[in-house]
Amino acid sequence: MPKGHPSVSKEIKDQIIKRIKEEVLPVSQVASEHGLKPRTIYQWIARGVTAPPSILEISKLKREN
Repeated sequence: MPKGHPSVSKEIKDQIIKRIKEEVLPVSQVASEHGLKPRTIYQWIARGVTAPPSILEISKLKREN
């Protein structure tokens, strides 16, 4: 059995990040639903996979409230 992490297609990454942005969901919740670590999604955002930095701001504000 191959070692390593399963690959997530760009389309799936786009859908995940879009959902976080549009539904204003916590990154941790969406990550859990997809069997991912929140850090993975934050890395996609930081690398500019699909979403603008505003998602990070929204998540941060939501956690503060």
